[in-house]
Amino acid sequence: MTEEPIDFKDLEAKYAVEPETKLDRFVIVDGAPIVPEAKIEALTKVLKKVIGKVRPIKEPHGFHMPTDESGKSMGYVFLEFNTEDDAREIIKKFNNVKLDAKHTLQVDRLGNVEKFTDPKVSTDYKEPHLEPFKPLPHLKSWLTDSQGRDQAVMHVHETVGVYWMNKDSAPREAFKRERMTDTYVQWSPRGSYLVSMHRQGVMLHAGAQFESVGRFPHHEAELIQFSPDERYLFTASRNPIPAPPEDHTQAAKWPFKETDVGNQIVLWDVQTKAPLRTFPMGDYNPYVTYKNPNHATIVPGTAAAAIIARDAEPIKWPAFKWTPDSRYFARISSKDNLSIYETPSMSLVDKKSAKISGIMDFEFAPALVGGKQMLAYWTPEVENQTARVCLMDVATKTTIRNRSFFNVSGCRMFWQDQAQFLCVKADRLTKNKKGLFTSLEIYRLNEKSFPVEVIELKELVLNFAWEPRGDRFACISYLDLPNQIMSNSQQILSFYALERSKGLQGTWKEAYRFEKRQTNFLLWSPRGRFLLSAVRNTKPELEFWDIDHDAMSGSIKVDGALKAAKELPIAVVNLGKRENQGMTDLAFDPSGRYLATVSSIVGNTSSPGFKLWDIRGQLLREEKIDKLKAFFWRPRPPSTLSEEKRNEIKKNIKTYAAQFDAEDAARESEESEELQKKREEAYKSWVAFRADVQARLGKMGLVPEEMQVQFKDGKIVVLEREVLEEIEEEV
Repeated sequence: MTEEPIDFKDLEAKYAVEPETKLDRFVIVDGAPIVPEAKIEALTKVLKKVIGKVRPIKEPHGFHMPTDESGKSMGYVFLEFNTEDDAREIIKKFNNVKLDAKHTLQVDRLGNVEKFTDPKVSTDYKEPHLEPFKPLPHLKSWLTDSQGRDQAVMHVHETVGVYWMNKDSAPREAFKRERMTDTYVQWSPRGSYLVSMHRQGVMLHAGAQFESVGRFPHHEAELIQFSPDERYLFTASRNPIPAPPEDHTQAAKWPFKETDVGNQIVLWDVQTKAPLRTFPMGDYNPYVTYKNPNHATIVPGTAAAAIIARDAEPIKWPAFKWTPDSRYFARISSKDNLSIYETPSMSLVDKKSAKISGIMDFEFAPALVGGKQMLAYWTPEVENQTARVCLMDVATKTTIRNRSFFNVSGCRMFWQDQAQFLCVKADRLTKNKKGLFTSLEIYRLNEKSFPVEVIELKELVLNFAWEPRGDRFACISYLDLPNQIMSNSQQILSFYALERSKGLQGTWKEAYRFEKRQTNFLLWSPRGRFLLSAVRNTKPELEFWDIDHDAMSGSIKVDGALKAAKELPIAVVNLGKRENQGMTDLAFDPSGRYLATVSSIVGNTSSPGFKLWDIRGQLLREEKIDKLKAFFWRPRPPSTLSEEKRNEIKKNIKTYAAQFDAEDAARESEESEELQKKREEAYKSWVAFRADVQARLGKMGLVPEEMQVQFKDGKIVVLEREVLEEIEEEV
């Protein structure tokens, strides 16, 4: 009897030992400096010190720097680590990171070299196939409109349409497409692109016909954020980036690297469509706000808000804040760290985060201050440390100005849009610790040493807003009394102006005070001067204000005293109060002349549509649109006009106004003529059809000749026979 050999495969598999030469622990570092033999020892010490701070290199032979025949280094290094996790972390920390001004490291697994030494891969050179050049459509085509009209996008049920807006007529369709998006659409900050969201990723559309000009394959991306210059794009998804697919064909098209696995935010280059860097969502984000670049804010009812609130745990967005020139972006990465990144390297400034103990919020200055990019941040009171507001130079991360606060429960920072002033709204506890009041700390960035003016109020400020391109502001406040429940009619609307006649000695004064108002929201016209105050509740109300009204005479009752309006460069007049039932969103058009209030089905309104108002609060148009999901004005890029040209236009505004009035009248006349022609054509078509039917019925004997319709001089003439009396006689 022959004995069968014993099968040890199960034991061999159980006790298999991986060889020590597994390549997942080996890393190749390219881009290192090329130095002569005499400097190799010094370079080795530097690289070991820099890399060893993150993860230890395996001793004693985990570092190898190849050299050529002359002893000179060759620009790359082989590293071995104790674990795969160590190797993975080194790749994540050092890939595409600058070692110095002239050298950027490229780090990858040594095992990935096998991809290029696979015997299946042909070594014969083949001419690459180049796709034919396809020029981009005109990204600013809508700005060439001879009538200077603005556009708006409307998302109605499953249809996305872009329309020309005119105060005198219904919106005119410029583009329409069914099922253009899976969730919502959004404009880029300068209006160049219309973004559509899809399960497979994000798409950009541009040109007069909104052709597809970019695809960003971030699976199930829910939110986006452009840089101010539209050069970069953030996409965010709740789902972490998965590992690359094993299939060779799909892996070649996979845009992410192994170091990107697990992250949820992707930063893309809009021009090349390539991912530049990925980030984790992050658990620490004290400044959670849900902003929409097309509107003043997102309120319940807009499409984006519905996406954000779809699940119990909302996405913290925006995750980053940008400088206006798109040179830097930053976020609070932990309780004590402010991470500032620079473009185009996408690396940390000075390769490390700024250590700021307890940082709660920060805001970049909207313009350069003395040729420098600055930001403001605040930290709360902790034990014996006071609350602080600091101004920081972004490039050097040095503190330029700091100020301490006591008994502070919270702060908010409001930059004037030209970065001439910064207002810090500090909510502070009263002496008995039972109430709150607000102090406004205004920094003058256009003066030496940035002096601060303090305005202490008796009330608690709910909302604050600078006038665009100006030094005036408005705020909403109320008295925070113990055991009092605030009602909608207890708010105070105040207007402040700077004593310009006193120069550097001038201070901000409360010029107008309107008590017992129903308001909790402020929105300035983009051009300044006109302000909208609104209340959002079951009965939304709008109030329109003009702060440069010609009627400067008289006195205004301010806080129980009489104060002449001529003392300050401001003259406030209430232009009217309007109700807007079902309003879910509102926004000024880019010119600041018109306000659109939107009623969206996302907000469960019973009458979806939008209303168009002028700056005086007069209703110009009302459109009922069934199943309207969203309405967004198309943003405009910054004006390229010089200051001299703007002043010339202002000087001759009456001449231009007369010209525009004539063009409006001509356009209305053309529209009336076009409408009359359409009516005449429809009438002639109906007359011909009616005559043909009557003739056929007459031939069939179905209509007596005297009952047939006749047409004379464009008028309808009907001949009918009427029986006045009928007598029956016997024969």
